[in-house]
Amino acid sequence: MNTTISTNDDLLQLSDELARLLMVQTTRIQVAVTDFALKRLLQGFFQNHKFKIYQAYEKGAELIQAISSTKDKILVIYDLEMPDKNGLELLATVRRPGDPQKNVIIVLVTSKLNVQAIEKLSAAGASAILTRPVTQDALVEVLKDLKLFC
Repeated sequence: MNTTISTNDDLLQLSDELARLLMVQTTRIQVAVTDFALKRLLQGFFQNHKFKIYQAYEKGAELIQAISSTKDKILVIYDLEMPDKNGLELLATVRRPGDPQKNVIIVLVTSKLNVQAIEKLSAAGASAILTRPVTQDALVEVLKDLKLFC
């Protein structure tokens, strides 16, 4: 394949593609959700977009342990209603005062919420919230808003 860079637009496209490749090679995707269909959607989405480091957890405590043991950039997609550790417990652990683990981006998945609940979750440290049913389009929009997807 012979590719040449002849315009500023070509250079910008190359820069965007290099940034995307770096992101998919270095961002760790950590998922803990209860819904089987959502698990499949997320796994397929991240595999199709060539994210290299993807791990799913059945328990919130296991995910929290994995988060605390690394300084890598991590995208966490977490079910607000996980049975062993709910989303607020996850936020309290990961966003603790003095060590808020800024390398961790937390997207919570939940059923419909009112404005006050969304504000409370955002204030507690949620980076974004996805409401059920989650679609690929909604996931792409959230990832674009978080600057994790081009």
